[in-house]
Amino acid sequence: MDTTMELIMLNVAEEDGIVIRYFLYEDVCEDRPSFSIECRCGEESTFLPDVTSQRERAEKIFELFVRGRVTPTSARDVIEEILS
Repeated sequence: MDTTMELIMLNVAEEDGIVIRYFLYEDVCEDRPSFSIECRCGEESTFLPDVTSQRERAEKIFELFVRGRVTPTSARDVIEEILS
């Protein structure tokens, strides 16, 4: 199985001197796209694999993360709420 993960979007949010970095990745496996989000803040990081297979939806979720200043600690709860 051959996969190729590529960074397609990067954004940074800052609040009260705390910097949060967001990464949106596209991975194509067996001709099926898969979008993942990573959230980093200091030494803390959360990777959310295979959030969706739709690019437009992935970009909207990514922008929600940035606007909401979602932290690595809350990222899993937030994605569960969005996808439920």
